[in-house]
Amino acid sequence: MSSLRGHSNALLLGKLVANLQSLELALRAFLVNDEIRSGGSFPQSADSYDMDEGNVVALNAFTNWDTLRELTSRYNANSRISADLRVDETLADIRDAVAHERVSASTPSGQLKLLKFSKPERNEKYVKVIFSVTMTKEWFNLQIRRVHDAVLRVSKANEELQNSRL
Repeated sequence: MSSLRGHSNALLLGKLVANLQSLELALRAFLVNDEIRSGGSFPQSADSYDMDEGNVVALNAFTNWDTLRELTSRYNANSRISADLRVDETLADIRDAVAHERVSASTPSGQLKLLKFSKPERNEKYVKVIFSVTMTKEWFNLQIRRVHDAVLRVSKANEELQNSRL
C-alpha cells in the first residue's frame, strides 16, 4: 500500500506540472492573438506542429522567453480583461517552486515536501527558507483546481478576443 502512495504523489505532481504548462500556453495564445489584433504579425501559416529544429521564426508572445509571472502580469494588465477573467499571479510562485526548488520525501512512499530558499547575498553563508509546503493530496488538488480555473478564464478571454467581444 505504501508504494501506491508514492505513485499517487508522482501522478499528482505530474498533473500539477501539466496544468501549469497548459496555463502558460493559454496565456501565450491570448497574448499573441492580442498582438495580432493590435497590428502585430504572426504568420497565419505558422503552425507549431510544423516547426522543426533550426527553423527561424518571429519573436512574439508565443516564442519569447517570458516567465509565467511575466505572462500573467502582461495578461492581467490588459485593459480589456475584466476582473473575473484575471489570473492569480501567485500561481507563478507554485510553478517556480516546483520547477526550480527542492521536492523530496523522507521515504520513497512518504509525503512530498517542497522547499524554496532565498538567493544568498554576496559572501553570505546562510539562506532563508522562503517557501515550505507539505504536498498533501488536498494541497495538490487545491493547486490543480486553481490552475485549471485559471486556464478556463484565459481560454474564455481568448475566445472573447477572437470573437471581437473583448
